[in-house]
Amino acid sequence: MPVPVGAKVILTSDRAEYWLGENVFVHFVLENTGSEPFEFDAGGDYRGAPRALRFKVTAKDEDRHAAEDPFPPGTFWFGGGLGGGGTLKPGEKWTHSVPIMRYCDIDHAGRWTFRITHDLGWKEDERKRPVGEIVLTFKMPGDAQAEKVVQEMEAMPRHSWPRHPLRNLPDYTCLRLPVYLGPVLHRIEQGKVEMLDALALIPTRGATAALIRVAAREELRVAVPAGETLCRRIPYGWMRPSAARQRLVERAWDEKFVPEVCALAAQYLATKEPEKVKLAGRFLEAVGTLEHVPSVLSALDGVVEGSLTPRRSAQDKLHDMSSPLRELAAAMTALRDRGL
Repeated sequence: MPVPVGAKVILTSDRAEYWLGENVFVHFVLENTGSEPFEFDAGGDYRGAPRALRFKVTAKDEDRHAAEDPFPPGTFWFGGGLGGGGTLKPGEKWTHSVPIMRYCDIDHAGRWTFRITHDLGWKEDERKRPVGEIVLTFKMPGDAQAEKVVQEMEAMPRHSWPRHPLRNLPDYTCLRLPVYLGPVLHRIEQGKVEMLDALALIPTRGATAALIRVAAREELRVAVPAGETLCRRIPYGWMRPSAARQRLVERAWDEKFVPEVCALAAQYLATKEPEKVKLAGRFLEAVGTLEHVPSVLSALDGVVEGSLTPRRSAQDKLHDMSSPLRELAAAMTALRDRGL
């Protein structure tokens, strides 16, 4: 469909000022200002992704510096989802609330200009798709205000299928500024696994050190999830490179963490618990040394002995290695490449 005459986009927000770390919604309002009805298409772009991918959102500060994408390509895999859209008669509007912190990493205080558009199922010619613009001001919280922001987010209701326009919904990925490390870590130590969504994105060495400490505390039910989160900021190993991971490694990794990660791997291997042994294999694939070869071989022997089960049907997989055998084998390959 071509871009219809009279299609207009207006952006609104509930407030003009926000604290950095809040989950901010900008309401994308499509209006038919023409004299004829027009159709539009939306949706089908969110499954397996952290946001609706057909929206294009950019932000620039007062110096015209563009905000980074917190979830750049390679961070997720797009799998579709339910479609939507409809017909707008003259004077009618369609509203969709856009969680702008899922598109733009606003990392310092000031006035930011946001521009949002959507393809809406239209093909551009001499008429271009409408773009909305809005200016919002962000303030940097201190320690006390950061704690308050987290408390307010925890108190927000959760909706499995909220109706637009949206407001007051929790999103812990917004708490990715260093000022939130203290409040987030305190809650993780209380067993709140959902707070790992925030800690995973805080791009500091302090956050990496916190992840190592939490992962080593086996009495915490968040220990294994913390170990999985730690894997995303180790600079080598099993996970394929991505722009997001590389950026996190550059800002949050230090070689001084290598002995601590290796010690964590040894601790996990000793448990013989499959999930922990799998993580140990990933850690050692990334940063292990030749001194870890005996412990990896021992773990491999134990896993092989416990995984010898007969194949009884045509659906049984014959060639792929189950976890944690796969991770331990990858660790041995990496150790060999380092000089075994």
